[in-house]
Amino acid sequence: MAASEKSKDYVHIFENISKCKTDVMNYYQWEIMHNDRAETYNLIEPYLARKYDLVVLQLGENISNTDTLEQDFRDLIKHIQLKLNDARVIVIGNFWNNKKIEMIKQNICDGKQVAYIDLRDLQDKQYYAGLGTEVKGDDGMTHIIEHIGVANHPDDKAMQIVAERIFALIR
Repeated sequence: MAASEKSKDYVHIFENISKCKTDVMNYYQWEIMHNDRAETYNLIEPYLARKYDLVVLQLGENISNTDTLEQDFRDLIKHIQLKLNDARVIVIGNFWNNKKIEMIKQNICDGKQVAYIDLRDLQDKQYYAGLGTEVKGDDGMTHIIEHIGVANHPDDKAMQIVAERIFALIR
């Protein structure tokens, strides 16, 4: 992500406006493990043991193979719902356009009574951090974005919008 600092990414903005305590997990392993995504469930088990009221899934940007994605995504949501049967599940759309992945995610959410936040309106350069942008790293140092892949990540405006959309769903 390319928020200008940690407090301006959507998770921390959401935490601030909702007054909810959050935990964050990067679950990219599920995205890239197309041959057996369920094999990565052990990575989320410690979180699922905590009995959350809300689970926000932002998965999709690192998926390159969609052969089994529809069933895998359905199974992941079912697994979370079984473990956290009282938790509300919200799925966030992708930051970058991939119609196939978006359609799969949205269709599964519709069939599972899971809220879906569409981000297609944010898939535009006006919401990207951009080359030359200064960001504060976890190390406390200021860095300049010089990599196009990082530059194409959502900026502070996009992060604010995503946080507000999540908050609007839980009010």
